[in-house]
Amino acid sequence: MRASPLLRRRTARGDYDARIGLNMTPMVDVVMVILVFFMASASILGPEWLVATRVPKKGGVATATDAQPLRLQVTLTRGADGSTVFAIGDTTFSREAALASLTRAISGRAPSDVVVLLRPASDVPYEDVVLLHAACQQLGLTKVGLSD
Repeated sequence: MRASPLLRRRTARGDYDARIGLNMTPMVDVVMVILVFFMASASILGPEWLVATRVPKKGGVATATDAQPLRLQVTLTRGADGSTVFAIGDTTFSREAALASLTRAISGRAPSDVVVLLRPASDVPYEDVVLLHAACQQLGLTKVGLSD
């Protein structure tokens, strides 16, 4: 007795020939797009994780017993020769001289009693801002901020 074609047993080769199964191509395409998106966003955000800044709390009140911190404002501008010029107060310095001047300015003070505000001009390379911020961290300064 012969089995009817409707009751015939399936085999793997038969399923492959009949193309029975899910089409995985759209799912793989979506996963690859998401992967590329996350890889691109991680490469853009990576360098900014290294810059540690703190935002002052609103409504914070200093008590009378708190000593006033030393506030230093470092302005970064472009010189005529294209190099970055650092200014602390009214005095301008090269990069190396600015770091030495910053070290002298904070000598004798606890790093927690010094506030440094970096004010880069729009044409200053970001690398110089990050290098100055890193130098402040090496000096132990934790209160370093950026301003426009």
